[in-house]
Amino acid sequence: MKNRKLFFSFLMIFSLCVNSSSNIINATTCGCVGCGHGEYHTMGDVYLKSSSGSKIGTRYFYIAPYFSTAYSGVIKDAVLCWNVCGNMQLVKTTSVNSAQLRILHTNIEDGLYGATKFRISSDSSIVDHAVTSNYQYAYVYLRDKALGNYILARVTTIHETGHALGLLHVECSIESIMAKYLTSPNHTDYLTSFDISSIYHVYC
Repeated sequence: MKNRKLFFSFLMIFSLCVNSSSNIINATTCGCVGCGHGEYHTMGDVYLKSSSGSKIGTRYFYIAPYFSTAYSGVIKDAVLCWNVCGNMQLVKTTSVNSAQLRILHTNIEDGLYGATKFRISSDSSIVDHAVTSNYQYAYVYLRDKALGNYILARVTTIHETGHALGLLHVECSIESIMAKYLTSPNHTDYLTSFDISSIYHVYC
């Protein structure tokens, strides 16, 4: 019975995270005119390492205790939206030291809703730009601006988690959760077929 509950819970989260018209197997490509990112908007073949240090496996994520219980739930469900590939699963942990993905709050306000930073290894510096080698840690920072309501928190978290997993902005599509400007009234709060295609390209 417990396994059935977990299965149906996964189905419910998955259905809330994926556009019903998305085709996971035959996902579309970006179609950007003059796009310099190639077929997918990723940092090449660079990925967030699993807890065992490989491409395949579990990545643990930690949500800072700053967030309220309600917002923590929204953030958790948003992160779990990226669990579309069996090779790469995100699992919540209460131990920051065990987490490859760390979701934190920042008071810095620069007009953005969130930001993502990377750390190649435990003895390297945290950087706020795309990296060229596989990395051990990713940090998602949510600003107060992103906590104005649950939808904003959800969209920002899904978007920034996409960056944390190695995806870049999609500048020619307002549909993608990785669209550069999510303040558009047309932005979505689920993964499109292109978003899924991109994460498959990196991890599956």
